[in-house]
Amino acid sequence: MTKRACVFSLITLFMVFTPFAAHADDWGKITIPAGKPVKIGLGAM
Repeated sequence: MTKRACVFSLITLFMVFTPFAAHADDWGKITIPAGKPVKIGLGAM
């Protein structure tokens, strides 16, 4: 029973945190005065 509860907890945590982790993959561009684009992460982990 303990092993099942542990597996269930891990699956639940994975399902809850997956949408938040996906936001960390978003990238945006800003332009610095030299004119070269720089990638910055927009997501919060």
